[in-house]
Amino acid sequence: MVQVFAAQPAGRCLTGCHGVGRFPAVVEYYVFGGQRGSEGPLAEMASQGGVMRLLFAMLAVICAPLVEEFLFRGVMLAGFTRSWGLPVAVVLCSTIFVALHITELLRFWPATFGLAGIAALTMLLRIGTRSLGPAVAAHMGYNGLLVMYVYLGPLLVKT
Repeated sequence: MVQVFAAQPAGRCLTGCHGVGRFPAVVEYYVFGGQRGSEGPLAEMASQGGVMRLLFAMLAVICAPLVEEFLFRGVMLAGFTRSWGLPVAVVLCSTIFVALHITELLRFWPATFGLAGIAALTMLLRIGTRSLGPAVAAHMGYNGLLVMYVYLGPLLVKT
């Protein structure tokens, strides 16, 4: 049976995981920042401002981490582990996670490193805590930092 949120890791653990989840995004930004290609649908949505930008932020920070962690580190990991064992399940789930973000990767290939980093981190948190809560928190931190860059990026770039 898949354990979604365990009572054990709470409070400090979730806050720490949220902060640690930002690391891959920071590395991606400082190493490859500002080298983006054409915008994808999410970047386009974020650049419109107003309600669309707010909707983008909510989707990225709340909806995507909840849904993706439940599917990849919850359902898919449990199913693949039963079929092929944990090591194969980890590789498959992480590879599929990164591959399903192909629209963003095609426009900005260095994002592969950030996505692979957050995939590895959330997998470690999921396996280590046996709960999705810390993985969701880390994913929210990663996406939250990317959303922050969308909002603050224009203010930081000198034109």
